Amino acid sequence: MHTQYESRDDLNDSKVLGLINGNIYVSFKPLKRVKALAIAYGKVIAIGDNDYVRRIIHGLGGEVIDVGGRTVIPGFIDAHLHLDGVALALKSLDLRGTRSINELKSKLKDFVDRNPDLEVIYGRGWDQELFIEGRWPTRYDIDDVVDDKPVILIRVCGHAALLNTKAMEDLDLIRSKSKDVIRDEKGIPTGIVKESIIDMISSYVKGKLVREYDRYIHDAINYLISQGITSIGYVSADIKTVNTLLRLTREGKALLRIHAYLDLSDFEKFLSFMGSPIYSDYISVVGVKVFLDGSLGARTALLTKPYNDDPQNSGQELVSVNDLTKLMDKAFSNGFQVAAHAIGDKAIDNAIVAYGKVRSSIKRSNIHFRIEHASVIRPDQIRKLRELDVAVTIQPRFVISDWWVVRRVGTERVKWVYPFKIMKNEGITIGLSTDAPVEPSNPWETVYAAVTRGSLDGIELSKYTAYEALSISEALHLYTYGSARVLNVKDLGKLLPSYRADFIVLSNDPLVTKPKELRRIKVLEVWIGGLRVK
Repeated sequence: MHTQYESRDDLNDSKVLGLINGNIYVSFKPLKRVKALAIAYGKVIAIGDNDYVRRIIHGLGGEVIDVGGRTVIPGFIDAHLHLDGVALALKSLDLRGTRSINELKSKLKDFVDRNPDLEVIYGRGWDQELFIEGRWPTRYDIDDVVDDKPVILIRVCGHAALLNTKAMEDLDLIRSKSKDVIRDEKGIPTGIVKESIIDMISSYVKGKLVREYDRYIHDAINYLISQGITSIGYVSADIKTVNTLLRLTREGKALLRIHAYLDLSDFEKFLSFMGSPIYSDYISVVGVKVFLDGSLGARTALLTKPYNDDPQNSGQELVSVNDLTKLMDKAFSNGFQVAAHAIGDKAIDNAIVAYGKVRSSIKRSNIHFRIEHASVIRPDQIRKLRELDVAVTIQPRFVISDWWVVRRVGTERVKWVYPFKIMKNEGITIGLSTDAPVEPSNPWETVYAAVTRGSLDGIELSKYTAYEALSISEALHLYTYGSARVLNVKDLGKLLPSYRADFIVLSNDPLVTKPKELRRIKVLEVWIGGLRVK
C-alpha cells in the first residue's frame, strides 16, 4: 500500500510502516539526513533511500507513507519540567509580562469575573522587576480585588509567591515564624512568601482539585505532545501525580514518555514501600529532586560572594552538604538518580563536594548525577563537572527572562552566567529544558533563546557573552539526544536503527530557518513509538 501523506487517525494502528520522500534528520551530531526510514513495532529498523525502505516495508506487509518533502526530526525531550505545574498553569491566570501592580490587579479582577466558581484563584508569572512602581506587591494590593477567596500568585521563578490575606489565613501563615514569610518593618507579613512555603502552597492547591486532578494532568500531557514534546523529565513529582499517571497509562491516556524525579519528602515515602526505581515505556520513577538553593530572581540563589544589587545578601542554603551527601548515598545505592537544583556557584560547590564523597561507592556507572540550571558557574567548576561526569540541564530561555541578571551579579561575574557553549565544548553532558511552567513549554522558544542568546531582544547579557550562543544543530542535538543522555535513556533522541520511533513532522526545516523565524515553526504531527498521537 502506498498512501499519500495526510492526517488519518487509522495510521495509529500501524505496526510496521515506512516514511518516504522526507527531509528526515535522524541525528544532529553527527548531522545525518535521509529520505526514508522504516519502523517496526515502535522502533526504527532501517534508514536510507526511498527504494530501500519501500522494499523493506512491502516485504513486511506494512504501510508506506509519503511525507511529501516535509521535515522530520526526533521528538523533543524536555529534561526538566513540572508536569503538575503545567497542568495548573493551563487553568490559571497568566501574569507573564505584567508591567505594574495596577495591571496585575486588573488582570486578577478580569480572571475572577470570568471564573466565578473557582474555590482558589491561582496565577503565575509576575516579576516585580518589571513593575513601574519599583516595589514588591503586597497582600493588601490584591485584597482590594479579592478578599473572600484565597488568591495565590506565584512569581515567574517559582521561588516566591504573593498571597492575599484569605490565603495567608487558610495556610496559617499570619502567625508563622518561618523566615520565608516576608514581614515589613513592623513585623507584619506582607503576603510575599518564599522557598519552603511554596511546597505547602502546592499541596494546598492540589487538595482543592480532588475531582478535577486527573483531567488537569491529562490535558497537560496532551498540551505538551501538541508542541512536539515526546519525553519529559518530570521533576519535583509527588506520589499523588505519579499514581494519576499510572492510572492514565493503564487507560491508554498517557502516551508521553515520563521520567519522574520525586520531591524529597515523597521520595522517602516511595523508597520505604518500593525500594527501587520503576521502569516502563511511558511512566518511570527514576530519581529524586532536591533544592540546594533558590533563584536569582528572588535573590535566594546561593552565591560565593554577595549579590551586586544586594550587598548584604548571598542567598540561601536550603540543604547542607552533610544532608545532601546522605541523600546521595541512599539514592544511588538504591539505583535512583539525584537531580540537584543548584543555581548559584556556592550551591554548585556544595553539590560537587557531596558528590565527591559518594562517587567512589556508586556501583552503577550508568547513573548520572544531575545538576539543574547551573546558572552562575565558574570555569573551575565546569572542569570539575567534566571530571566527575556530572550531567547538567540548562534552560536557555532564562537568558531572556532574566534580563536584569547583569545588574544582579555584576560585570565581574557576568561571564559565568549561562555559559552554554563553554560547557558543551568542555564535554559536559547537557540536556535542554524549559522548567515549565517557569518558562513556556514551547520548544521553539527554547531553541530561539539558545541560538540568539537574547541578541534580538535587547538583552544586556548577550552584549557580554555573545560567544555562548549555540548553533541550531547544537541546540537540537542537546534537546534530543543530549536530554536522553541526561535521563539515562540510551534509545531515544535519534532516529537510527534500534532507537524508538519518536518523531515530529514540521512546517519548516529548522536548519535553514533564520534565527528570528525559529519561533514560527509549527509542529504538524507527533509520533511516539511509531504511533501517531497528534
